[in-house]
Amino acid sequence: MILLVLLLTTAGYGHAVSVSGQEKNDACVCDVNSSIWGFPAAKYDAVLELVQNCQDSLQKLQAQTAISAKALPRLNAIVRSVRKRLEKFQYLKNKGLYNALYLKNLSKEIQELHDSMNEVQTGKEARRVRQELEKFKDDVEVMYKRKIFNLETVRDKLRYLNNRVQISRTIPQDFR
Repeated sequence: MILLVLLLTTAGYGHAVSVSGQEKNDACVCDVNSSIWGFPAAKYDAVLELVQNCQDSLQKLQAQTAISAKALPRLNAIVRSVRKRLEKFQYLKNKGLYNALYLKNLSKEIQELHDSMNEVQTGKEARRVRQELEKFKDDVEVMYKRKIFNLETVRDKLRYLNNRVQISRTIPQDFR
């Protein structure tokens, strides 16, 4: 057995410690109390592991950033395209055509058309117009309940039905 003296400095004391050990396979094997070392090896290992985790996280975030940077121009182009298409309809919002009050007014106009049709004599065309008005009225009620507004289409349909009501009122039954 060979007595080996290791000079270990501790953080607070600064003195040498004698440690006995054995020589095996041209190496010194000894038990050493690491708590007396001046260098905090356990803390170093923990910090080294933390640094490695941070590097891994950084690499993942950099990869995500690179993917996002590649996708960003495409997404910006889509947003510009949507914004450009929506600008055409901005006047509808400014005029208040897309709101619930307008739908109520529309329902009122449909009811007035329906009342006008009740004054017309019954005939094949008058029945068809009444059926279309009923269906149209139901569609507007569904739009109101679901808050789905496609009022340009609704206005066109109302204009078409209004013309048909006027034709039914002004052209005599026997003339058709």
